[in-house]
Amino acid sequence: MASPLSILARREFLTYFRTSAGPLVAFFFLAAMGLAFWLRVAGLSAAVPATVGPVPVYWGRPEPFFWLAMLLSAPLLTMHLFAEERRSGALDLLLSAPVSEAHIVSAKYLGALAFYGLLLLPLFGYPLLLRAAAAPASLPPLHTPSFLLGMFLVGADFLALGLLYSLLTTRPLLAAMATLATLAVLLAPGLLTLPPAFEAIGPWLPTCCPVYHLRAFAEGVIDTRAILFHVFATLLLLLLSTRILEVCRWR
Repeated sequence: MASPLSILARREFLTYFRTSAGPLVAFFFLAAMGLAFWLRVAGLSAAVPATVGPVPVYWGRPEPFFWLAMLLSAPLLTMHLFAEERRSGALDLLLSAPVSEAHIVSAKYLGALAFYGLLLLPLFGYPLLLRAAAAPASLPPLHTPSFLLGMFLVGADFLALGLLYSLLTTRPLLAAMATLATLAVLLAPGLLTLPPAFEAIGPWLPTCCPVYHLRAFAEGVIDTRAILFHVFATLLLLLLSTRILEVCRWR
């Protein structure tokens, strides 16, 4: 017999296919990733062969389309999770059911995370296409598995943040805007040149900035500190969401 968690998670996952949100996010995400990869390959093709050797095929630097996809996917996937149900009153019915707050939060999060993981699967094919097109020419090292692991960890963290904002409001658009603004602040130090007044935080960026984490994963460096950072951040955000939902239930 299926558990309440699996039933709720499956329902949330299938919701992305029953509404227009899932296909639209998938189209935007994959189109942006494909364009970023094409620009990266075009840059490698134009480079002098002697200078290409040590450079990993990483379509996240410096192409803006990659970061735009990472920035927008989490708000779009999470904006409806709680906000829409709070607005329509469906959340009150769900809270009256014999399921715990932890099950509700976990199910909604796992549904969004499963859909996000599904979006990452086609990216495994990019290096295969590159090797097929470039053979028998030599290629830079391809660190796609570690890079996609980093994308999954960072995306999981972003989704937990979006879920929290969706729980705090009854307006999905407001939840998406709040998530977008917070993620922009988190990514900005790694993508922009810091002004002199903020140079003091420079040594801390490799530890806490997602941009630095993804760059390390793209180069094949699996840093356990980055893994633990995103795992603990995700768990903390989900725990906070669970506590807030408990307050909503007893109001």
